[in-house]
Amino acid sequence: LNAQAVEQARLALGLRERTLGADHPDTLSALFVLAENESILGRYEQAEALHRRAWVGRQHALGAEHRDTLASQTALAASLVNLDRRAEAELLERQVVEVASRVRGADHEDTLRAQTSLANILEARGQVAEAEALLKDTLVRKRRSIGPEHPSTLDTMATLGLLLQNASGHAESEPYTREV
Repeated sequence: LNAQAVEQARLALGLRERTLGADHPDTLSALFVLAENESILGRYEQAEALHRRAWVGRQHALGAEHRDTLASQTALAASLVNLDRRAEAELLERQVVEVASRVRGADHEDTLRAQTSLANILEARGQVAEAEALLKDTLVRKRRSIGPEHPSTLDTMATLGLLLQNASGHAESEPYTREV
């Protein structure tokens, strides 16, 4: 019911803007939800504009290093990939990785999630070797920090297996896919 979800998200955003103001963190969260729903419907231009508004608003309201601000920045990068603006997406996601690593640590889930997002962008840009190295590093860190059987670890392993399959065939990807 994605179309209905967009309408409900618009209503929630309107209510929050009227009662809390446009710059309130809860209003910015509603804006983020609307942007995500627009993206699900394939309305990438609208999603990009809404994600950008949420990101800028969260920078002002919460600071550039806040977890929600970084989530908005990652979502904006994803919107840019959907619009084939991959170089811009890469720059944004590299910033997220740097900030998350510095503020939360190299093994924190936010950092590792950002590294995976960056690897996906790099692969889309044809930078397969760098994407592979980043996914392998992420996998090592996830195995160490959350364990080898955690769903997030398995997801990274599957992503790495798929990248290797697309890049070099089944031989390199098979150990990862088999372990998943």
